[in-house]
Amino acid sequence: MKKPTQREQMAYSTIARLEAELAQVKAARGWIAITDRLPPLGERLDAPCEVSGRQIPPLNRSVEVIVFSNGGVFSAVVEWFDGEETPTSDITHWQPLPAPPAE
Repeated sequence: MKKPTQREQMAYSTIARLEAELAQVKAARGWIAITDRLPPLGERLDAPCEVSGRQIPPLNRSVEVIVFSNGGVFSAVVEWFDGEETPTSDITHWQPLPAPPAE
């Protein structure tokens, strides 16, 4: 079998990279289960807080995303407490906001 030329090797490498990028784009376009992954962190509210003698853990807030909750689709910020892997609301799935329209 003939050894690939340097040009062929570069082409194979480029094809492999583009296929990997395409797979990432396809995966990012669909709904993501909240149990699989929480949305990206937008801010963390970590000021000390105590309620009825109980220390409340820091609250995490996501960037704005599209969410599926109670049979509806909304734009929202997802919140969850440190140490918990579920949001404070009934959100089951999310996806990133689409890019704004080009002018």
